[in-house]
Amino acid sequence: QLTRLMKNLEHTKSRYIRCIKPNTLKKPLLMQHSGTVEQLRCAGVIAAVAITRSSFPSRLEHKACLERYQVIFRPEKPFRPRPKNFDVKEELQKVLGQALSDFVPQEQDEGKDSFVLGKTRVYFRAGVLEFLEGKRVDCFDLWANDIQRVARGFFVRKVTRAIKLAQILELYKDKGDVAIPIQSRWRIVMAQKEVKKRKYDKLHGFASMLEQKRSSSITRSPLRKVGKLNLSMWC
Repeated sequence: QLTRLMKNLEHTKSRYIRCIKPNTLKKPLLMQHSGTVEQLRCAGVIAAVAITRSSFPSRLEHKACLERYQVIFRPEKPFRPRPKNFDVKEELQKVLGQALSDFVPQEQDEGKDSFVLGKTRVYFRAGVLEFLEGKRVDCFDLWANDIQRVARGFFVRKVTRAIKLAQILELYKDKGDVAIPIQSRWRIVMAQKEVKKRKYDKLHGFASMLEQKRSSSITRSPLRKVGKLNLSMWC
C-alpha cells in the first residue's frame, strides 16, 4: 500500500499544508496569538518568510509582469508590433532595465541587482515593486493629460466652427438667400481646381506630343535616306 501511495504521489502535484490551531479551547472566532505564533515558529514558517523578505520578497510571472509594466517602456525607435515568437525574457530585460535605471536601492541591497529573471518568474528586491507601481501610475497620468488635451482641442475647434458659421449666417441674413454666397464660394473653389487640372492636362498632352514627334523623326530619318539612295540608283 505504501508503494502504491508513493507512485500515486509521483504522478500528482502535491501541496504541503500546515495546519495551525488558533486556540486550545476549540472555539470559533477565537485567536490565541501566543500559541499561534509559537506554532508558526516551530513549523519554520516565520524563518521562511524572513529569508524570503531578506532577498526577493516580490515575484511575478514573465507574461504578467510584461503586460503590467510595458507601459513604462519608452523605445528609442518608433513603436512596432512585436512578432509572435518574441523572447519574453529579452523584452523584460529591456523594460525593467529602463524602468529601474533611476531606482535607489536600500542600504543592505546596494551593489546588488534590483531584479532577477528566473525560468518562469521575475524576482524583485524590497521596494522595487512599489517603485514600478508608482511609475506606472505616473504614466497613466501623462496619458490622461494627452487624452484630455486632444479632446479639449476637438471640442474647442467644433465650437469655433459653429460660432464662425453663425456669424456668416448673421452677416448674410439681411441680404437675401443664405445659400447664394455659400454656393458661389464653393463654385469658385471648384472652378479653380478645374482650371488647374486643365492646365496640367494641357501641358502633359503637349509634352507627350513633342515626345512622340521627336521619336517619330528619329525613326523616319534613316528611311528617308535609304529611299533617296534607292531612287538615285534606279535613275
